Amino acid sequence: MCLISSDHSLFINCGGGEVNNMDGNVYEKDNDTSPFYPSPKGNWARSSDGNTIYSMRSGLSSEAVLYNKARSSLVSLKYYGFCLRKGKYSVTLHFADIIDTQDKSYSTDKRIFDVYIQGERKLKDFNIIDMAGGPNKVLTKNFTVYVNHSTLEIHFYSTGVSFFNRNGPLISAISVTPEYKLGKQLSTLHIALIVVASTIVFVLLLLLFAWMMGWLRNTDHLQEINIGIGKVVTLKQIKEATRNFGKRNEIGEGVFGTVYKAELQGKIVAVKKLSSHSEERINQLKIEFYTLKSMSHLNLVQLLDVYNAKGLHLLIYEYMQNNSLAHALFDSKSKLKLDWDARFNICLGIARGLMYLHEHPRLKMVHRDIKSTNILLDGDLKPKISDFGLASLYTEDDEFKFIKVEMPQGYMSPEYVRGIVTSKADVYSFGVVILETVSGRRNAGHKGSNQESEFPLDMAYALHRKGRLVDLVDKSLSTKYDAKQAIIILNLAVKCTSISPTLRPTMSEVVSVLVGDKKIEEICPSAPNETLCSSCATKVIAIASTSSNYIKGEDEAKCIYESIP
Repeated sequence: MCLISSDHSLFINCGGGEVNNMDGNVYEKDNDTSPFYPSPKGNWARSSDGNTIYSMRSGLSSEAVLYNKARSSLVSLKYYGFCLRKGKYSVTLHFADIIDTQDKSYSTDKRIFDVYIQGERKLKDFNIIDMAGGPNKVLTKNFTVYVNHSTLEIHFYSTGVSFFNRNGPLISAISVTPEYKLGKQLSTLHIALIVVASTIVFVLLLLLFAWMMGWLRNTDHLQEINIGIGKVVTLKQIKEATRNFGKRNEIGEGVFGTVYKAELQGKIVAVKKLSSHSEERINQLKIEFYTLKSMSHLNLVQLLDVYNAKGLHLLIYEYMQNNSLAHALFDSKSKLKLDWDARFNICLGIARGLMYLHEHPRLKMVHRDIKSTNILLDGDLKPKISDFGLASLYTEDDEFKFIKVEMPQGYMSPEYVRGIVTSKADVYSFGVVILETVSGRRNAGHKGSNQESEFPLDMAYALHRKGRLVDLVDKSLSTKYDAKQAIIILNLAVKCTSISPTLRPTMSEVVSVLVGDKKIEEICPSAPNETLCSSCATKVIAIASTSSNYIKGEDEAKCIYESIP
C-alpha cells in the first residue's frame, strides 16, 4: 500500500537489463530469476511460475534493444505497478517472439495466451507470431485503463499446455504513461515558493480543523483494506474493531506477532499485527502476501489483504471460529470436544494442505513451523494451516534450505538444528501433530506416575515395539473410535518421525494411506531404529549440533542413535 500515490509512469524491460534514453525514458531492468521480484524502487513487482528469459538469436535489428530479451513463464506471469496517481493511463505491451527458427519444435509449438489488465481480459487467445506476421517480428498493443487505488495489474495467462516454458506467455517490455495532463515544469524558485506557501496554508487549515474537531485527523486511518467478498474498510475502523489492538480482542500469538479478532461490516476477520522486534522480517511479509495470494486450498488459511506503513504492519486473514487445534485439545477452558471423525478428518486435512505446499506445480514451499497452535479450525472443524512467517520457497535444484533454527523443540526434527531443512522437516512436525491429535496429549514433558517426564512420542516408540499403539488413543474417546483408523494414524506418526529424513514418507504418500489407496508397508518399508523418541531427540540434536555432517540416511541415523547413552 502507498501512503502517497506519486508516480505517473512505468517502464519495464522484461527479461533484460536497464535501457536508457529510449524515447526519453528509462526502462528498468527485470532480469532477476526469482519467482517473486519487487523492484528496488518499490514501484513495481513481478510474480511468475517460471523464470525463462529468451535472448534474440536472429531476425531483429541490434538497435531494437527492448526486444533483445523477453520474459516467459509456464502458465501465469503478473506485473504490478504501485503508487500510481488516480487517472487514465495508456498501457503499451511490447512483443516479439524471439525464437530460434532452426528449432524443430518451432513449427509445432504454439504460444497462445490471454492478457488481462485490471482484471479485464484485453486479449483472448493471443498469438504473437500470427499477429506480428512471423517470429522475431516486433508487435505492440495499446490499451487505455483507469487506475483508481494506486495499483495496476497486468496478467499474462496461458490458455494452452506449456512444455518447459516454450509456449507459455511472453512479454518483451511494458510502458505505462498518463493520458491526463501533467503540470508544466517549474523553476526551482517557483517550486520552492509553492512548497512554502502550500505548507503554510496546510498548517493553518490543519490547526483550524484540529480546533474545530478537537483532534488531528490521521490520513493513514483512511487507507482502504480489503476484508473479502467485496468489502473494504479503513485502518481507523480496524483499530476501533480491535479496541486499538487491545488484550480483550487478542485470540492468538504467532512467531512474529499477535492476532486479534475484528468484526467489520457484519464480517469477522483475524488481524495479525507484526511485532516491532520483527522489523527485519518486514520484507518477508511481501513474500508471504504474494505467495498466499497465489495459493488457494481448502486447508490453508486465506489471506485477504495486507497493510504496510511505517511502524505498523498488518495481515488480514479469514477468521477461524474454533480457534486452534491446540486450544481444542489442551485448553481446559475449551468447550469444544473433538470426536473420532473430527480428529481423523483434521489429520487428513492437514496432510492435504501440506501436500499442496510441498508439491505445488509452481511454488513449492516448506512451512517450517507446523504445530498444533498453527492449525486453525473453522466452524465445521475443517483444519487450515496458518502462520507462514517462517515459510521458505524452494525448487528442485535447491533441495536443502540453510536456515536459522527457530522452531519449538517439541516439533523440531533432529536434522533441523543443523540449519538444513527439506520438506521432510514438515513431515516430522506433522507426525508429532497427528500423534497429539489422536492421543489428546501435548508433546511436551509432563509428570507421569513415577514423577518422570513423559512424552507421547516416547510412548509411541515404546508401544510401537510392543505392538500396542492403540493404547495411545485419547481415553476421553472411550470406545467411540475406529480402531483401524487409529492404528493407521499412529503408525504414520511413527514413520513420519523417523530419525532420518530419507526414511520419512512424503505428504502425498501419507494422504494415499489415509484415504485407503495404499498401505503403510507400501510407502515405508520397515527399517531398524527408524524412529526416535523425544527425550532421545534432544540428545541427537546436541550430537548433531557439534557434527559437521548432515544426517542423510539409515546408516548415519543408526550410527547417531547408537551413540546415545
